[in-house]
Amino acid sequence: MVFIPFDSSENLIKKGLQNLKFSLFGYEFDVPGRSFLEQYAFHPYVQSLVKAILKAVSNLNTHNIQTYVYPLHPAESIKKISIPCFFIHCKNDQKVPVKAIESVYKGAAGYKRLWLTNGRHHFDSFFYNPEIYTERVQKFFSQVMSGELFNEPKEKVVEDKDDSTTAMLKKKYKKRRV
Repeated sequence: MVFIPFDSSENLIKKGLQNLKFSLFGYEFDVPGRSFLEQYAFHPYVQSLVKAILKAVSNLNTHNIQTYVYPLHPAESIKKISIPCFFIHCKNDQKVPVKAIESVYKGAAGYKRLWLTNGRHHFDSFFYNPEIYTERVQKFFSQVMSGELFNEPKEKVVEDKDDSTTAMLKKKYKKRRV
């Protein structure tokens, strides 16, 4: 089973830098040098600057944490994996869009399953409904171990039906975007 909960590292850095703004005298400004940081974020000399910015923004003590930023390309990396994969993703995830996990899913060569859950936010599939989550993960493992999975279609996408919580969240996020 492969869990890839992230978009590409370039997209994560761009999203993070797009949200970095500061206010001065009632005006909002982008962080100076944002495009430079986006372009050279993986250069060793620039990583120390990125680390300093992240430290200032998050107020984390990074002295004891080894921080290295490397390019990640999940949609490309998945092409090298041939074992069965079960992708679980929240439809309401604001950090990783559904299209990101779909691109990774499409790139997987072996038997694969994609389950789009009604989780309320990033990394919430289990907490939203632990019984169903546990049941589906155990079923996937059982099918792989017994060989039953290989008698089924190679690809399968399952999407939870929208419930009242999901409908409420969609309305809430639409209002935020407008």
